[in-house]
Amino acid sequence: MMKKLIISVTMAAVCSMYISAQTAQTMQEVVHEYSAHIGGGMGAMRYNLPIGAQSGGAGVDFGVGYTLIFRNASAVETGTVSRSQWGIHTGFGFGFYGAKTSLNGETTINAGLLDSDRDFFDLHSTVRGYEETQRMTLLNIPVMGQHEFDRYYVMGGFKFGVPLNAKYRSNGARLDNEADYYEIGGARLKGPSFVGFGDNFAFDKTEGSLNYGVSVMLSLEAGVKWRINENIYVYTGAYFDYGLNNAAKNLERSPFVNYANNVDYDAVKFTANSILFPFQEKMNVMAVGVKVRVGFAR
Repeated sequence: MMKKLIISVTMAAVCSMYISAQTAQTMQEVVHEYSAHIGGGMGAMRYNLPIGAQSGGAGVDFGVGYTLIFRNASAVETGTVSRSQWGIHTGFGFGFYGAKTSLNGETTINAGLLDSDRDFFDLHSTVRGYEETQRMTLLNIPVMGQHEFDRYYVMGGFKFGVPLNAKYRSNGARLDNEADYYEIGGARLKGPSFVGFGDNFAFDKTEGSLNYGVSVMLSLEAGVKWRINENIYVYTGAYFDYGLNNAAKNLERSPFVNYANNVDYDAVKFTANSILFPFQEKMNVMAVGVKVRVGFAR
């Protein structure tokens, strides 16, 4: 549904550009500007977990664009510089976003487990020294209006971010495990260690994929436009993108700590999923930074 919306909005924007260009020929000069940009700053995957500490990551944005610019015809005929002009901008680019979660003393619960004797219990795992980073790449498609006055410009509109890649990676950590057995009224057991109950168990490094949906972002940009020569311009400015929707609806749900039913009596090993899997309900992106765009007008 969201991909169909992106295609429809993009086609509507292109058709609008073409129609506007045809109907405005008598009053305005139409300029086609092709550009390439690169920017950087903060690019965060924003979420709120009930445990641990979260922080955003560094972000990078680069891509190519096309702007249909309308200039005042009288200014062109008299050879003066138009002090005000407007345009419609689209294109595509790649945005990189990240986040980090750390646990140090927080407890997670994996409920309804079965041990090797087919007895039910809840595993309480206190995690120490755990850090997980998440990274995501979006194909960003902007549909924005642009207004220029003197040397300054402002842009506003929307971006549609199609996820190309999203992954998580964690370091090794330590676990202190306790079990609540249903048959004994929930009494907390810290042993025996050969089935994984007790303190200071190894926690292996983990990595895997995250499944997110399309992000719809409000996008703003403003700065200064520098004229290099008659056909080449350089834009320098700041940008701000804010995700309006929840892109985490497709994220799988599973426990954080994996407990194997068939326990290896020689060496108990634990693995984990992303800390996002059991807890994350919402995620939206946000980016803020500086950008340089080079435009070639014709």
